[in-house]
Amino acid sequence: MMACLVVARVQAYGPAGHEMVGAIADGKLAGTSAGRKVQTLLGGVSLARAANLADDLKFWDKKKGAINPGSLRLTNNHSLELQLFAFWQANPATDNNPTNKPSHHWFHYTDVPVEGVGKYADGPTGRSQWDVVQMMRYCIRVLRGEESEENARKITKPVAAVLLAHYVGDIHQPLHVGAQYFDEHGQPVNPDAVGGKGTGDQGGNSLFLSIKEIPDLTMPRSRMKMHGFWDNQAVTVAFNKTSRHVVSRDAGISPEVTRQEIARYFIRRKPPNWKSGSARDVMKWPENWANEMLPLAREAHRRLEYVGVRIGESSGVAAAVGTAKEKLNPGGESYAEWAGNKVNESIHRAGWRLAELLTAIVK
Repeated sequence: MMACLVVARVQAYGPAGHEMVGAIADGKLAGTSAGRKVQTLLGGVSLARAANLADDLKFWDKKKGAINPGSLRLTNNHSLELQLFAFWQANPATDNNPTNKPSHHWFHYTDVPVEGVGKYADGPTGRSQWDVVQMMRYCIRVLRGEESEENARKITKPVAAVLLAHYVGDIHQPLHVGAQYFDEHGQPVNPDAVGGKGTGDQGGNSLFLSIKEIPDLTMPRSRMKMHGFWDNQAVTVAFNKTSRHVVSRDAGISPEVTRQEIARYFIRRKPPNWKSGSARDVMKWPENWANEMLPLAREAHRRLEYVGVRIGESSGVAAAVGTAKEKLNPGGESYAEWAGNKVNESIHRAGWRLAELLTAIVK
């Protein structure tokens, strides 16, 4: 049975977007052998709930090791919470990390340069053994029994399923895959083509975004980061667009469309240009998906012009800081409208792919 989502008007991404990916996968797996195996593995926790747990762990970073049993609200599954806590301890946040252990924050993204036409495997900049592509592969190996559950990262099979439920969503967010890099003069550059020189925008986290408003979108009063726009406002636009399709195509649906109704809409319809993956190549899927998202990451940057970019600091590290401003596009769709359309397709595809991936690897 598909997970019951909060019945409320869609407001934002963040938790809502990941929850939608998980809910689509829940619906696709409902009544299947694979679905029953996943539910047994997760102890009854839905993928809609599991899809946000990797981000929820970040709240523990502020507690400096303290754990509040039940803080993740995993009803009747204290074992999974303890496993997630062990994972969190083994991969501490950078500022709580006195060792050389990787941070669980690093596992959510890869920062491939968007300048040029390179792919994930074409160079070293922004990639690492701890990026989202490699960590998805790690989790796949654990679930297939090819990597021991007694591993240094403390990724058990249930934790691997939880992480994949989140990382599949992350790798379908373009700014979790690509980043723009700049030279010392604030001009875009591909470090892999110039001897590794260049400073990145942290997947849009260090650039402020200046775009025009549209009726579906309420801009935050504070200055908006480019990455945050794609995580939040772009998905508000996306889900509101889907809400209108739900109302127009499904008789009996009220104009106040719920997330559950949107999830059903995505479950019943194949994503645009849908192609199933080959189970023989499942270890290639994360890299293939990253490569598929890179052109969208490039376009997300190319539709903007950079103002006052300089090499500064963001989150304690060197970063390209400045403003990314929407280019004039007379008569065409706005940046927000374009992004909303792309996010709709990406979340739809991510949900179907999460279901397909778990079907292929959960034994």
